[in-house]
Amino acid sequence: MFFGTDEVWFEVTGSCFDCETRHFDRLSQPLQEIMDARIWAGLHCRTADVQGRILGETIVDYMAENYSHTVSSALRPPDTRDLLKGVSHRLT
Repeated sequence: MFFGTDEVWFEVTGSCFDCETRHFDRLSQPLQEIMDARIWAGLHCRTADVQGRILGETIVDYMAENYSHTVSSALRPPDTRDLLKGVSHRLT
């Protein structure tokens, strides 16, 4: 995680519904609310939202490991072979 912890308190004020302010104690709380709302609205089943969350976290981890570098190491392009693991059999 970017902050090193999920325990970050923050508020979000909406632009509709009387500009309601929502309070969260963890960074993961709004994502869970959004996932629940999409299920309740009939847009997705839970499996699709959970898989989407896992995919997003995997991409963020990869980006943090390969693209968040100091200035001197940023001059060297990242090795993208790790990103292609699992699909390399389709490329040959």
